[in-house]
Amino acid sequence: MVKQWIPFLVAALLILGGLYLLMVTLGYVEAIGPLPWALLSGLGGLAFLAVYLQDRREWWPLIPGAALLSLSLTILLGMAGLPSGAAGSVLFLGIALAFLPIYLADRRENWWVVIPAGALVTLGIVVLLSDLVAGGFVGGLFLLGLAAVFAVLYFMEIEGRRRNWWAIIPAGVLTVLAAMAILGEVVEGGVLDAFFFLGLAAVFGLLYLIRGKERELAWAKFPALGLAAFGLFVLAVTSAGRLVRFWPLLLILAGLIAIWRGWRGR
Repeated sequence: MVKQWIPFLVAALLILGGLYLLMVTLGYVEAIGPLPWALLSGLGGLAFLAVYLQDRREWWPLIPGAALLSLSLTILLGMAGLPSGAAGSVLFLGIALAFLPIYLADRRENWWVVIPAGALVTLGIVVLLSDLVAGGFVGGLFLLGLAAVFAVLYFMEIEGRRRNWWAIIPAGVLTVLAAMAILGEVVEGGVLDAFFFLGLAAVFGLLYLIRGKERELAWAKFPALGLAAFGLFVLAVTSAGRLVRFWPLLLILAGLIAIWRGWRGR
């Protein structure tokens, strides 16, 4: 019964909110404080949760319900004087919490909720720390959190199997991008470009190292070698001026190769 009335309740809230905003825009009424919006958001969230409790097989109301309740709590915490970063993090962490019962309801089929939930948790932590950490480090922290999400997926059971090698690729790429965002504060651009390709080479190199009978990943050596070669080329081009002074190392290397070949020929 409750489920049948929810669409009408949501529609009524939208109409009332739209009429109010229109009257404020036209200057007929003055803007009210945030408290009514917090109350309306809270009521809307409770309505969606009521739908979920009527039939827990229908998990979709959890997401808008958690979003509206989290928004209501965020507004109230802001009114109470909580710092904006801390109040804003509640919104993302609250929405992430909605995915927990979805995952627990069917861990085998609903493994995918780890991705949005992990992204929201990461975003909540980043917002919480945004006032304390510099810009580049904030971006790096966010990307590193996303990489951790895919690292978790590697060890999870998905479709009856663990060690999901495909998760290493996004986890590795995001880790490389996170390192670039952090190192970008202290390292010049040319070296970062080379680091990007060398980092990707390391990701595919790791795939090649974990190859086995159940994981035919021998192909990974080709992108690994190609990316490594291109990364070294970029590093050589961007650092040519500084590398010239080290050209005698080539003579030392040639001498070592000659000694090695002579020793093998004995």
